[in-house]
Amino acid sequence: MVQVSVGEISGQVTTSVTGQNAPVAGATVTIVETGKSATTDANGNYTFSNVPEGTYTLRIEKAGFETVTLNNVQVSEGQTTSPPAGVLGFVS
Repeated sequence: MVQVSVGEISGQVTTSVTGQNAPVAGATVTIVETGKSATTDANGNYTFSNVPEGTYTLRIEKAGFETVTLNNVQVSEGQTTSPPAGVLGFVS
């Protein structure tokens, strides 16, 4: 049996539209390469567990906001990767 090295991605989605970094609940965060997605909680937090080691792209979407892409998110075995906050701006 081949064992796959896995880690975790955990982060937060915010918006600075109000002049502060306010959490964005209900945003969809997708790992582009795997198609796995998660929805942010009331505090804007999301977590992906059991992500195979590698480099990924995260796409963050929510109706009324511009889509944000976070590139080069590195996942290492047994580690939790915390990419920079995905900051959403309103669609103009």
